[in-house]
Amino acid sequence: MLDLSKADNRHIEEVLAFQSANDGQPTVILTHDTCPMLTARRVGLECVAVPDSWLLDPEKDDRQTENEELKRQLKELQNQYPQLSVHAEND
Repeated sequence: MLDLSKADNRHIEEVLAFQSANDGQPTVILTHDTCPMLTARRVGLECVAVPDSWLLDPEKDDRQTENEELKRQLKELQNQYPQLSVHAEND
């Protein structure tokens, strides 16, 4: 019996119930997470690892989004003024 207080285990329990309700049809768990993968294999479910190439980039949090917007605004403000450069020849 799985500890159903853990979300991963509840998911595996649902897959087992689905498999049982469908005359033992072959059922595969597709995951990128090691813990549910190990648990699924322990209870006899086939498990396939999601390739890294399928993963999305992490979503930005509010601070990252705000930081990028502030950097964009700063660059825009800095570009409103001419960029001066002074070079001296011979000491």
